[in-house]
Amino acid sequence: MPYSKEKGTAYVWIPKTAGTSLANALKKRKVFKRTGQEHLWGRIPDESKEQFRAENWQHISAQDIIQIIGREEWDRCFTFTFLRNPYDRLVSFYEYSRSARKDPKSVQFGKPDPGSFEEWLDTTQPPGQLHYLTDENGEILVDFLGKYENLKRDLLTISWKIKVLPFRLPKLNTSARRDYRTYYTPDIKLKVEALYGEEIERFSYSF
Repeated sequence: MPYSKEKGTAYVWIPKTAGTSLANALKKRKVFKRTGQEHLWGRIPDESKEQFRAENWQHISAQDIIQIIGREEWDRCFTFTFLRNPYDRLVSFYEYSRSARKDPKSVQFGKPDPGSFEEWLDTTQPPGQLHYLTDENGEILVDFLGKYENLKRDLLTISWKIKVLPFRLPKLNTSARRDYRTYYTPDIKLKVEALYGEEIERFSYSF
């Protein structure tokens, strides 16, 4: 969870939404620092993983961030996130998982191949984006919802809000793949809609 008391901003980093590129770009502009626990950016100790339902501090939910920094500080900050089409986001997760198992630097290195997209989805169902953004009543907690599909436009809004010069993002942690629609059969599409239908409707995404 990149958070800056000095800049008065917190970023709810949903996995597979260009977060690595965005967080690193803002770190270069001294909005965020990469100093472990101080800015909650790094691996979560095993004893705390169940509490936060995440592997890394940067991927904890808005509710958990509020628990750590306090509601008063949260309300003072400009808080933002980026969303991504759930159909596309799941394919990105899948291809990243396939490549990470071949990367000696990854915690997934050496794990068995996940198989087909459908087989992977049967065993691996990443938390939906609403998990990161809503309170117990389903209300959105962040001030600004950017979209991966409108990245350039929404980055301008964020730049203005946190008072940094406009910038473009480098492409980091990307995977070479074909159009996400080619991964889907009618049955897989129905399965994804059953799992993530609420966010598809709420954020006006389509296949």
